[in-house]
Amino acid sequence: MGNRKWCGQTMVGIWFRRFLLVFSVLFFSLQTLASDTLFEGYYKITSGDQHIGFSILRYQFDAKKKQFTSQMLNRISAGGNVVMESLVAKADATLNPISYKYTSIVGTQTKTIDAQFSKGKMSATITETGKKKISVKNDIKPGTFLSTFLVYTMLRSPTGIQTKSNYTYKAIAEEDATVETGTAKVLKEEKYKGFGAFRIENTFKNSRFVSFVTDKGEALATEVKDAHILSELVPQASEAIGTIGLPEAVVKTVFGSVPSGEKNVVSQYFKSLENQPKAGKQIGVPGGKGIILKGKSPSGKTQEGP
Repeated sequence: MGNRKWCGQTMVGIWFRRFLLVFSVLFFSLQTLASDTLFEGYYKITSGDQHIGFSILRYQFDAKKKQFTSQMLNRISAGGNVVMESLVAKADATLNPISYKYTSIVGTQTKTIDAQFSKGKMSATITETGKKKISVKNDIKPGTFLSTFLVYTMLRSPTGIQTKSNYTYKAIAEEDATVETGTAKVLKEEKYKGFGAFRIENTFKNSRFVSFVTDKGEALATEVKDAHILSELVPQASEAIGTIGLPEAVVKTVFGSVPSGEKNVVSQYFKSLENQPKAGKQIGVPGGKGIILKGKSPSGKTQEGP
C-alpha cells in the first residue's frame, strides 16, 4: 500500500509536468531569435476547490548554440506529502535530444535521472533513495524526441495545430527514461475564460489529459479528467503559489533566479489592463492581432480575458 500511494502522488506531478510543458511554447522563427525566453509562466493547480500546488515553466532558445532549453518545477501537496519535481532538458534545433536531468522528491524519497544522447543512443543513470544506481542504455530511433518538446514537432507537421488534426508520436518519458507512444487530437476551437483556444486531448502512458491551447501554442489550462485536477495559467506568481510557499533555493538551482512568470498571453493581457490609457482603446499584441480593452465592469471586477 505504501508504494502504491507513493506512486500515485508522483503521477499527479508527472501528468502536469508533461502536458503543461508540451503545450506551453510560443510559435516563432528560429532565424530571428538570439538567445531568448520564449515562454515563462506560473500555473495554479487545484483539486476541486482546493489549491494543492503550482508549476513554473520556462522555454528558451539559444540561436548561437542552436539549442532549446525547457525548465520546470512542480510543487504539489498530496496525501499528506509534498511532491516536488524538476526538469532541465535540452534539444538541438531539429529537436534531437541532447540531455536532461529529472528530479522528484516525495516525502523522504528522492529519484534523479541524468541522461545524455549521442549518435542515436541514450545513456542514463537512475538514482533512487535506498536503491542501487541503475544504468540505462537504449537505442533511440530517428524522430523520437523528449516529450517536453512535442509542440515543436506538431508545429512542424503538415497539419500543425488545427481543428480535427491528429498526431501520433514516440517520445521519451523523462520521469523513467523510457520511449512511449502518444497521441494528440485537436478536437475543436472554443473560448477558455475569454481567450481563444484549441481543445486538445492527449494520451500518453495510458493517461488522458485535456488542454486548452492558444493558436500560438500556449497552454491556458490542463485538466486530468480521471483525477479531477486542473492546472491554470495565472497572471501573477503569487496567485499560483498562494500559501504553499516557494522553495527559493530549489527554484534558483533549476532556473538560475526566481522567474517573474510574465512572458505569456495571460500575464501580458492583464498587465495591459492595468496600464491602459482609457477603456475602449485598441492596442497591438504580438502576432499582428489586436484586443479591445473593455476596462472594468461597473462592479469593479476585472474581466477574465479579451
